[in-house]
Amino acid sequence: AGPLWIVARRQMAGRGRRGRKWESDTGNLTTTLLTVTRRSPAEAAQVTFIAALAVADLLDAFIPPEHVSIKWPNDVLIDGVKASGILVEAGAHETGGLWLAVGIGVNLAHAPEDTERPATSMAAYLRSDIAYAPPIEAAAGVLADAFAIWMERWDTLGFEPILDAW
Repeated sequence: AGPLWIVARRQMAGRGRRGRKWESDTGNLTTTLLTVTRRSPAEAAQVTFIAALAVADLLDAFIPPEHVSIKWPNDVLIDGVKASGILVEAGAHETGGLWLAVGIGVNLAHAPEDTERPATSMAAYLRSDIAYAPPIEAAAGVLADAFAIWMERWDTLGFEPILDAW
């Protein structure tokens, strides 16, 4: 029933929206949150906004926040260039409600090449007091903590504060 975070050191057979190929070499964060919600499918779709806010918080922890923005509905950008991918999938859970699989990829150390749109990485924008992109484990911890905070806000206050922050 989760929540359970799964983190991969390397992803070779992932997929993005519309069945697009998604690969990530070592040094970047590829993770999936597995959880269950009792919300309706329409409400559960709001999790994509929560994921985008959590990724933005992760980037803000390591690069100057003025470089970070979110483009509808869940593309997290650094200076207008994509730095993350988010894919939320859902289905009926055997005990009721919906299972959610929130897949998140963040370019920590390097950007992929040969992508449909230009991509960048966190490493290219680090604050002056940070020498290297964070290790995968540290980035995953920051992301999970930020995600939990946004989920708590959503659970207790509804979608309005999520939308306002987005």
